[in-house]
Amino acid sequence: VDASGALTTCNGNTTCEKPACTTHNVATVCVVGGKTVCNTSNGSCDYVKTDCTVDSDCAGLVDASGPLTTCNTATTTCEKPICTSDADCAIHSPILTRCSHTSFTCVACAVDGDCYDAAVPKCNSDGTCVACVADGDCAADPTLTKCSSAGTCVGCTADADCNAPDFPKCGTNSTCVACVVDGDCYDAAV
Repeated sequence: VDASGALTTCNGNTTCEKPACTTHNVATVCVVGGKTVCNTSNGSCDYVKTDCTVDSDCAGLVDASGPLTTCNTATTTCEKPICTSDADCAIHSPILTRCSHTSFTCVACAVDGDCYDAAVPKCNSDGTCVACVADGDCAADPTLTKCSSAGTCVGCTADADCNAPDFPKCGTNSTCVACVVDGDCYDAAV
């Protein structure tokens, strides 16, 4: 530490020097040759880190917008998080309302229950609502519990899915319908 109280670094020749950058001067000091990030652990200007795998790989990195504390594993780049909670996303988009706690970006869904459209009822790992692949993916609407071959949630895919006595037949629109002829009724009492 020098007389001003500033951190100093050793230049390798046993001489101590003031660091090239700090969290306070990164915007003015680290602007040469694309080096826009200050590595506060050693006081040097650097390029944006593009090989992170976990958040701790980003420790000490700061750019003009603030600390780059989040490793975006999709791009392996240290970034300032867009969000840390769902509330942060409400100001960005009426559609991307959930904060992904893996990419710290606003996404459409975090769990299947966030996907309300029967055509895309499943939340995939990148926070996008996608088609169903199994009946278990159809939980948002209790009347549409079966996954059709087209990947949408429907009321039924076969007559066996229709248990209500008044609606024992799976109709062409994949909903349970009333019987039209006696052969449609699974129980003679109906």
